[in-house]
Amino acid sequence: MQAANSQADHATSLILNQRTSKVCDDEPVLFQESRLVLSSDLQRVLLVRYIEQYSPAGSQWVEYFHSVPVAAFNQWIMANGELHIEHSEGPASPL
Repeated sequence: MQAANSQADHATSLILNQRTSKVCDDEPVLFQESRLVLSSDLQRVLLVRYIEQYSPAGSQWVEYFHSVPVAAFNQWIMANGELHIEHSEGPASPL
């Protein structure tokens, strides 16, 4: 399968999900991947969704980029994430 030239560097990505499926022997292979990437200027977090359909006759692929400023991403995590506090005397129970 071909690697796509994209805005997001695959080498520094956090892969969230990868799937490969083939329904029948004569059907193309479907590859799907989702990953998080920090932009090169460190200002945005990108969710990249890559989909490729591959067969010996050829392949087609597409990438979708969803981005959000790092500051907004941090605020969302603090507002919606589960808080766990650790300190020098050991772990504490979640609040």
